[in-house]
Amino acid sequence: MLSAVQDVEIVVSAGATEDQYSQRLTDALLKFGKLDEVCKHALTHFAEPAQQNLSAQICQHLGTALDAYTYAKGYFGPEYNLGFDISPTYNLNDADYARVRERFPMLEDLPIADTGTEGHKFYARSMMLQALWKVAGHESQAAKDLIEKLAQMGA
Repeated sequence: MLSAVQDVEIVVSAGATEDQYSQRLTDALLKFGKLDEVCKHALTHFAEPAQQNLSAQICQHLGTALDAYTYAKGYFGPEYNLGFDISPTYNLNDADYARVRERFPMLEDLPIADTGTEGHKFYARSMMLQALWKVAGHESQAAKDLIEKLAQMGA
């Protein structure tokens, strides 16, 4: 599971194009499999409740990391609203930002990129991409730390 997340981390750190990122993310998701099944299988390897608890936490962190990477994919480049105007949009509005913050409460505050005439705030899509990658990185690191702790327990 960790290797699937690390595969995406490598592409992010290398400055991948959208297509490269998308391909590596798809590969990672296939490698990772279904989170519930993978985590249930991992839990069977541990007899002690403390080890099972750590294993469950590791699965949760890795799942959140892949979720953040998956969600980030939607913030590469501009968005095109074909229903009204075909011009590209480089910002997201308050509602979009709030929706992502609800899904990822640990998301850092984004700077306001623009303010509309009625006081509506807009945020740069590129900043959201970076913030989601940062969430994924933190979650991945938390999983790595717990894996070390689990190894120290004699697993």
